[in-house]
Amino acid sequence: YAGTLAYAEYEAALGRLVVEELQAPFIRQPGGINPRVLAFSFQVKNFPTPRTAPSITIIGESGLVKRIGICDDQMQEGCVGPNVPSQARAIMRGGVLTSSAFPPLELATIFESSTLQATPNLLTVELRAPEEIAPGSTIRISGLLGANTPDTDQLAVTGLRIEPLAKWRRGSGTIEMTVNAAPLVQTEQVLVQFSLGNPPTAQAAQRPSVTVLGRNTYGGPSQRLACVTTPGCLGVLTGAEIPRFTSLNVLESNR
Repeated sequence: YAGTLAYAEYEAALGRLVVEELQAPFIRQPGGINPRVLAFSFQVKNFPTPRTAPSITIIGESGLVKRIGICDDQMQEGCVGPNVPSQARAIMRGGVLTSSAFPPLELATIFESSTLQATPNLLTVELRAPEEIAPGSTIRISGLLGANTPDTDQLAVTGLRIEPLAKWRRGSGTIEMTVNAAPLVQTEQVLVQFSLGNPPTAQAAQRPSVTVLGRNTYGGPSQRLACVTTPGCLGVLTGAEIPRFTSLNVLESNR
């Protein structure tokens, strides 16, 4: 931005950014130039895990006003002593650098084999992350509500790099499975299949969410599995079709 040099100094250990002015700072606004506003932008990498938002303070010199954000003594607002940042002059408290959202999966789809009521439904889930889905990671799929399968810690699962047994909880519609092998390439897809019973009566299409928890974490409650059973399908486990007889025969014992 106008008013700053092209480069700034960043000290990662202290979380400190130093911007040196090239000329009198200004920023153009709809009403004209505001000589009291300095604007600049910079990019830092978020933490790999969620954390409490830090309190960010401006420290520096500007014209006749020295040591912006630094306390002269403990009598000043937000100060506990001299030469420390004033919490009352902090900016962006509680809203930045929280790492509160997980990176999204690049691919997250679900396919079902049947829409018949009260019949087994083979579900196929395919996932791909920006980086490795590491061995030992837990894949949690939630929101498979209405499935007619009782709770179990031994739900059969097949697929690539997945333990053969998973935990299933009917009340929350949640299945948890474990990755048991490293990928051949960093972004190799994970493909899993498991069977749940369709509901005995028709219901709204379910759009489950997916979270990968491990060394690298992806997805979360906001990442929904995209239904790919048919073009434009809204979800799975609808039980929309009533089972029908495949054949009807009548036999008589006497002519």
